[in-house]
Amino acid sequence: MRTEKQILNIFLNDLVVCFFLVIIGLCIFFILLRTANLQLYFVDAGRYSDVSRNVLNFNRYTTDFAFFPKNAPNKIGWNVNLPPMHIYFISLFFYLLGTKDLSVILESGLFYILTAPLIYLLGKEIFSKRVGLFSALIFLFSPQILDYAKDGASEPLFIAELVLFVYLIVKNKNWSFCLAGIVLGAIMFTKLQSEVLFIPFILWAFIQTDRPLNRVYFSFGVLVIFILYKFGLLFGFYKFSIPTYLAFQQTNKFPGDSLERSHDISSFNLLFLIDHLKDFLVKIIYNIYNFYKEIFISPGTLPKRASPLISIGYTFSNIYLLIKEKSKTRVFRIAIGFIFILLLLSSATSPENRYILPVLPFMIILTVDLIFLIINHLEISPVIQNYLLLVLVLLYFILPFIGSSFIDTRFTSRIYNLREPYAQSLLGLKIGKITPSSSITVTNLDTWGSWYGDRKTVLIPQNFQTFQLLNKKIKINYIFLTDYQKDNQDHPLSGDWGLLFDHPGKIKNQFILEKFKLVKVATISANLDYENKPFTYKLWERK
Repeated sequence: MRTEKQILNIFLNDLVVCFFLVIIGLCIFFILLRTANLQLYFVDAGRYSDVSRNVLNFNRYTTDFAFFPKNAPNKIGWNVNLPPMHIYFISLFFYLLGTKDLSVILESGLFYILTAPLIYLLGKEIFSKRVGLFSALIFLFSPQILDYAKDGASEPLFIAELVLFVYLIVKNKNWSFCLAGIVLGAIMFTKLQSEVLFIPFILWAFIQTDRPLNRVYFSFGVLVIFILYKFGLLFGFYKFSIPTYLAFQQTNKFPGDSLERSHDISSFNLLFLIDHLKDFLVKIIYNIYNFYKEIFISPGTLPKRASPLISIGYTFSNIYLLIKEKSKTRVFRIAIGFIFILLLLSSATSPENRYILPVLPFMIILTVDLIFLIINHLEISPVIQNYLLLVLVLLYFILPFIGSSFIDTRFTSRIYNLREPYAQSLLGLKIGKITPSSSITVTNLDTWGSWYGDRKTVLIPQNFQTFQLLNKKIKINYIFLTDYQKDNQDHPLSGDWGLLFDHPGKIKNQFILEKFKLVKVATISANLDYENKPFTYKLWERK
């Protein structure tokens, strides 16, 4: 048994290491901000921020931006089914720092930084202090994590919650299991993709411990969260719903080098799945294959996704060591492998590489452990072992970060106007300037017309027929189209809308001709936007 003095020394040592990792994380993050454009670029960040602004200003869980909406908006906006944890944290930052892009970026940056000490504690609990420390350092310098940390995404919060949950379960204490139940509830309120993890996490928690009381505490924690939800005491404006992936353009091609949605319709149900099962499965198979290529094979895409060192190390770590370890770490490997497969399968239906990003911290821990086991066979001193791994971290993570932060930006400045705003923010502000605050505008600018323009906007429907149906439910006052990101896969400026933008004089649709007139055509000069390209926008007003 450890004495109280030994326990105190261990606690203080861990506190010093965690403080060191937080300082390193702060330095990395602010170096990153120094070379980045301090505006939101990631579209989901704009959607979450739009809801957060309404939560703060009107105490209403609503959005001003909508896909093809079923009902007319109320005085504030449309109801939304986005999970609330990230939104309420953004609202808190808006309250403290003001409603601006930087507040959203700092919120995601905070959870990126806080995840590092959690990874250290988890790695130390399962393997050793060295594994935890080097795993945390690799995480902090991982480019794919940094991309989301500076973009206001919900991934940093989601990853921090997952690592904390796994640490609490591995800790295997009565208090930790009770807290793990509460954290699991928070995970369920953070991302829609967490639905696929709910049952596996509960099963793992029950398998991980042989103490019946721990299971009782864990169940109590889960129950507390759902009681709070049920009675509206936690997030009164949020309602659970099965996620439906919306797309307004059919995509008939699924080449072997790209990721595509498995279904591209405005509604999805079991009958549709049965009727289109073959196409559905073909796209899923392609997506899983392409995920495999990006994670393990294609060096051109790996720096933005996952280092090949981590991917290959994680795989060999499981294959070589699974049957040789004590039960505690074996269960951990099985659980993380199961989580990885579930996230991969769920992301294959609506593919985004970021959907499998939450398992990266666990992959890093297992890879670092494997590297130390290999180094141990060299029969060299622990000090030399640490230096070897530090060199590895330097070559694979620190130097690429320094290069992208200080060297690449010098070349990037020849292509982009680094200090100018993104075109999407300029175009969003244009909607705010040229349309009344009470109007509703259909646009292909996604959420940016609502976030930057502070207006109610709707994403362009599939064609003029669905647009006409939309007008029966909601009075659309303006149509705002732009050639910015006109080839976007989710809502390309093609078909009826492409013809309307490129050749408005050739439009023969009577509804468009009778109800709308072209009132403005303008171009944003290339020297005014970050992209260093001119972008044209056109505005139609309801007659």
